[in-house]
This record gives sequence, structure tokens and C-alpha cells, in this order.
Amino acid sequence: MAVGETKVAQEECKLYEQALQHEKWSFITSTSALATLSGTKIGRCSKDKRVVKDESTEQELWWGNGSPNIEMDEQTFMVNRETVVEYLNSLDKVKF
Repeated sequence: MAVGETKVAQEECKLYEQALQHEKWSFITSTSALATLSGTKIGRCSKDKRVVKDESTEQELWWGNGSPNIEMDEQTFMVNRETVVEYLNSLDKVKF
């Protein structure tokens, strides 16, 4: 994966600077922590979770009625992965 600009493990001050410049709702708290407001509808819904069911996951994970693990075959995973990688490669910046 070759993403245009990825910021990982930079010096703390550089990360603060980038966040404050580019993230609309970022701020420094009274204890000097970097914080941001993310708005409503944050996180993921458990109904969005998909797992490739294969030899390694079949016995290790809970499957079936009531399980949060929804089965996905490997081919579907690879198609979705390729779509995501292409999208990320089209961006100027990727935030982690």
C-alpha cells in the first residue's frame, strides 16, 4: 500500500501541530493532552463486523445465533480490501 502521506510515530509536538492545523475540532486540554470532538455517530456498530471464517477462526470464534461475528469468505474480503487500498491511495493524507 502506497499512501500519499502517512503520519506515524512523529515527534509529539509535530502530531499536535498537524492535528491543530488540520482537524477542525482539535484542541489542547488543561492537562496538555490533545483532544478532539468527533460529533455524533462515532464508533462502529457490532452489526458491521465481518470476519473471514477459515481454519484458524472457525474453532476460535463464536459463530451462529447471537454472535457478533458475521461470516465473510476470503474472496469477498480481498475485493473489499482492494477497494479500500485504492481509495486510500487516492487521498493526499491518511489519519490514524
